[in-house]
Amino acid sequence: MGDKVGGDALRNIYIPTGFLLRDKPFTLLDLVVRNGKGVVARISELILSRGYSIANITTPGIVTSDTDKGRLFILVEDCDEACGRELAEALRRDLKDIISSVEYVSAFNIYIFPRNIVLYFIDAKAHVFTHGSLHEGFQEMYTYLSSMPGLESHVQNALRNMGKGIGRHLFKRWNMRIEDVGGFEEYVKQGLRFFEAIYNAMGLASRVRAYTEDYINYVIEVVDNWECSALSEASSSAMPQITLGIIEGYLGGLLGKRVVATEEKHARSPGESCVYTAKSLESHIE
Repeated sequence: MGDKVGGDALRNIYIPTGFLLRDKPFTLLDLVVRNGKGVVARISELILSRGYSIANITTPGIVTSDTDKGRLFILVEDCDEACGRELAEALRRDLKDIISSVEYVSAFNIYIFPRNIVLYFIDAKAHVFTHGSLHEGFQEMYTYLSSMPGLESHVQNALRNMGKGIGRHLFKRWNMRIEDVGGFEEYVKQGLRFFEAIYNAMGLASRVRAYTEDYINYVIEVVDNWECSALSEASSSAMPQITLGIIEGYLGGLLGKRVVATEEKHARSPGESCVYTAKSLESHIE
């Protein structure tokens, strides 16, 4: 399935936090089911046996081996109100040994956002910022800065420090669980692998590669970096200060020294790599 920090062999994972039902009627089934072997397969078979197609299956909760019940969202396409009612009744009647409750909503050309949704990244609460919202945010910010000469450097410093805080937090998340890996070089290698994996897992890039040859100078290659993309779409030539700050904050925590990061290559097209270098200095971080 993959190693401890990354899963290069795995395909992309898509987890919806909202549903757009358009072009045809859809029914979203919200089920509470008994946790057991073959539960999802039995539910799917019942729906498919009635000639309906399943557009999405999502488990909106953390289910472990000791969990008695779990929750399922199943999105059924070409399924109107009558269809939704029929499926709900059939599920309650025919699969009552595994289904505790069924609720459904049928709609056409509408958004559905489940109530009280809480996102978790590993074991910490998380938030969703779409690519479009970041694009608009950067565009508004840099449009404003262009009309305020002298203010930009202060904002750049603030963004860099914001990134440092994020980077330090990511390091702490890793460091609190690290085992004795046997020496400084192996410790750094594992730290870099974690950075690659977590940066990608947070949706900030499609691929990351971090490496060093002398444990002083570091290279970080980031494909489809979120900040580069947002800046490009906002027609800004500004440096990706948050990204640079994340690198400085994470590596600073990893090495216990002050780190300075710079951008060597700024990618502006999808699929291209932004390249950053970082150097650890002799002075220790406070």
